[in-house]
Amino acid sequence: MSEAAPSIAVPEPGSAVELATFRDLQSRLPDLFREVFPDPRAPRTVVIVPSLSLDQDVMARVTGAHHYEERMLCMLMLLKLPRTRVIYVTSQPVSEESSTTTSICFPGFRRRTRASA
Repeated sequence: MSEAAPSIAVPEPGSAVELATFRDLQSRLPDLFREVFPDPRAPRTVVIVPSLSLDQDVMARVTGAHHYEERMLCMLMLLKLPRTRVIYVTSQPVSEESSTTTSICFPGFRRRTRASA
């Protein structure tokens, strides 16, 4: 018999507790980044595979559902690290709007599409 997962207290949205928790988490990010990427000049390949675990019929009824995958485009910030290659795998074509914005923010961005079944 499996044990139930312990419940985690979730602070009220916008509360002082939530904001303090977020600030604490945010303050740890620079150290975490330096730990994960100790040598910014090291060659690396980052593969981004956004995932949505919803039934396709449900997804079809959600306005703007494709934006949930596109939010992972923020990982393109890793391209600021020299010698970094990012591969973004998605189930849907990236919108022209997102592609244009990405090109402006990252001048070396090349959009390649390869369909496979």
